[in-house]
Amino acid sequence: MRRSTHPLAGLLRRLLGRNRRSEAGDTLIEILVTITVLGGCAVALIVTFATAITTSADHRNLVTNATVLRNIEQAAYYQLALQPTPLFTACATTTDYSSINYGAPTGYSVTMPASPGIQYWNATTNAFDASCPAANAPQLITLNVTNPNGSNAPTQFVVDGVGILQTPVTVTAVTPSSASQGTSNLLLTVTGTGFQAGATVSFPSSSLITVPTPGTATFVSSTTLDVFVNVAATSPPASYDVFVTNPLSSPTSSTSPLFTVDASTPTGMHVNKMVANIADPVVDDPDENATSGWDAWDTITVVSGSGAPLAGVVINGTWSLTTIGTYTTTCTTDATGTCTVYDGWRDALHNVTTTFTISSSMSTNPATGGLVLNGNTYNPSLNAPSSIVISAP
Repeated sequence: MRRSTHPLAGLLRRLLGRNRRSEAGDTLIEILVTITVLGGCAVALIVTFATAITTSADHRNLVTNATVLRNIEQAAYYQLALQPTPLFTACATTTDYSSINYGAPTGYSVTMPASPGIQYWNATTNAFDASCPAANAPQLITLNVTNPNGSNAPTQFVVDGVGILQTPVTVTAVTPSSASQGTSNLLLTVTGTGFQAGATVSFPSSSLITVPTPGTATFVSSTTLDVFVNVAATSPPASYDVFVTNPLSSPTSSTSPLFTVDASTPTGMHVNKMVANIADPVVDDPDENATSGWDAWDTITVVSGSGAPLAGVVINGTWSLTTIGTYTTTCTTDATGTCTVYDGWRDALHNVTTTFTISSSMSTNPATGGLVLNGNTYNPSLNAPSSIVISAP
């Protein structure tokens, strides 16, 4: 039995075997097949071309970003290690390196993230971690670079502190530069160069000037430390050197005595300052209302005859109000030599001007004397002022 020919087979024979010299034209089916084949080829070429362009752009961005990252790393490293004035700081924090100029191109931004922050090489564990074991321990610096399209790329490099000349430690000034015997909790600001996080402040043992808790100096920057000190009542009046000790280092002394202990003058205790404060209605106070109630405070500072703030002074004084007369009140000064008295009576009292006056009595009785502190003598003539007037708001 003869097998019938498939229609497509005949079509292909005609397409491939036709005598092209014949004047017979192409059929519509032949034209459509040709257009379809050519269209598929065109689409394939367009897709291939677009893919090539996209891949080329991606590779270009990768190369650009890699170059930017490398340049930023080098810029930071050279500033940290470049002699003779490297920015490298022993046991540094990210704040110490905030002045680095990364030279990032337009559209790029660089940050030194607080986490993981700066890590330090630990020779015991053979790893970088957050604890600084030695002043010149190598540091692992982490940077986060954001490119113009918003993508982030972290990069890390190590700077070795060994062999880097450190900024010399100097102690150039303290503020305030003096205090009287018996002054406690005095805030000193120490300035100089080369301070490190964890630095401590101290004085010669003969000065009897102490830090309440050793090691409590606050590291503000490589040029500034804050610390609270106590000056003993028996501290010898004189000028003393100030010492700063960086971690794992020896103490560095100021080149000249910077802090002076003045002899305390127990006579002449007096009011050095009064500061008035008022407040509008306190709506949850049962003795006030929203139309006429207000509160008055008088903050009083007491000093010794030599000007040192005095703690533990009992202050007695009187509030004078034109509508009802007077009433007395008292307070006791804190470590800064200050305390506050309060006027908060009924609304009827607050529609007028009120005055607080320190008692002029020189009695040593805490209940009756104007200013009372054992070992000190009150001199009311030195009060500046003795009273303060507070007007209704």
